Amino acid sequence: EASPTTEPDEETTTTEDGGGATGSKKAYVLAVADAMREVEDSDFPIDDEQADCLAPRGVDAIGYETLLDAGVTPEVLGGSEDGETDAEFEDVVDRARAEKLVDAFGECGLDLEEFFFDGLASDGSATPEQVDCLRGRLPEGFVRTLMVTSMDGGDDALDDDANLEDQLTEAFMACLAEG
Repeated sequence: EASPTTEPDEETTTTEDGGGATGSKKAYVLAVADAMREVEDSDFPIDDEQADCLAPRGVDAIGYETLLDAGVTPEVLGGSEDGETDAEFEDVVDRARAEKLVDAFGECGLDLEEFFFDGLASDGSATPEQVDCLRGRLPEGFVRTLMVTSMDGGDDALDDDANLEDQLTEAFMACLAEG
């Protein structure tokens, strides 16, 4: 007799040697969406519709099999309580995947550039006037490159990218000089 099959989004994988992760694709999507809903960040507000849009795109951008093979569980992908991602997450997000992740934000109505600039003003890093100045001084695509680099390699990658750092520093210094 035929045995029942599971749909790909319901697939569950286990390993005998303890390596790899277990969980269905749906579990990954739900964990990410739930984590987005739980974050109380006025600088980066995500509503339920955006979380439901972004979560499956994020899992697809990284790749379900990639997550399993790397041992990244749905809980890890969803992030820890303080909003930090586990080091294992950074291990599975290369530049191409980071670009897909960043693009997914826009596809779901989330403007990362606006969040970046609004965050600078709200956390006291810059005055509203300086933020307006930075908008005009930073090159087109700067925020996207910043986000991709951060997702691809974390803070170390940002520290190691002299071009990004120089662009931001030069723009900040020019805006500070303008007052």
